[in-house]
Amino acid sequence: MAQVIIIAGGVSRRWHHDAGVPKHLVEVHGVTLLERIVRQVRCRTADEVFLRVSDPLYQVEGTTTVVDRHGNKAFDMFCYEMLDRPTLFLYGDTYYSDQAMDFVVAQETDSIAFLGSGDSIVAIRVEDVDGFKHCLELIKDSQAEDIRGWTLYQSINDLPPGDLTRQENYREVPGSVVNVNTAEDYSHLETLVGSEAAVDSGEGVDRAWVTP
Repeated sequence: MAQVIIIAGGVSRRWHHDAGVPKHLVEVHGVTLLERIVRQVRCRTADEVFLRVSDPLYQVEGTTTVVDRHGNKAFDMFCYEMLDRPTLFLYGDTYYSDQAMDFVVAQETDSIAFLGSGDSIVAIRVEDVDGFKHCLELIKDSQAEDIRGWTLYQSINDLPPGDLTRQENYREVPGSVVNVNTAEDYSHLETLVGSEAAVDSGEGVDRAWVTP
């Protein structure tokens, strides 16, 4: 059985608790980003779901919370000690439309696939667990602020820092995807979801916002 790990442990340097809460707990239509992602995942897979967190407020029913254990960003961010089976990493500060989440969850690979939208990596599918752990070992001594999805992507593809050249293991995600890092991002998200919900036909309404 595979697993899903939702990454929600960043320090949110650009967020500054705008909207009065951590960015992972902002709400749209009464649902936090973390709750929404968990609901979406539950609708699409029976895989076990974990939350990698740095804040005790980050609790979602039906998930297992994982806290930092290594004091190393690369190992903690990607839960090094848990990499014993195929894993899908999702970002807890990200809005995924249902179309986007359908695509992300359905992706298969025999190695490591990076799923992105624009200049953002929004998910990582890992089948080659040993290869992924080796990559984490290669970047573990990087400056903490430099460690993110693109750092892994560049390491695996032998690209220099800052090089976002798309390789075969990069897949563009269709549908709406919004990373919430600033108040402007959140405003954009509210506008986007409001426009989607205004569509009368069921096709345009993002069902994951609806409380079961």
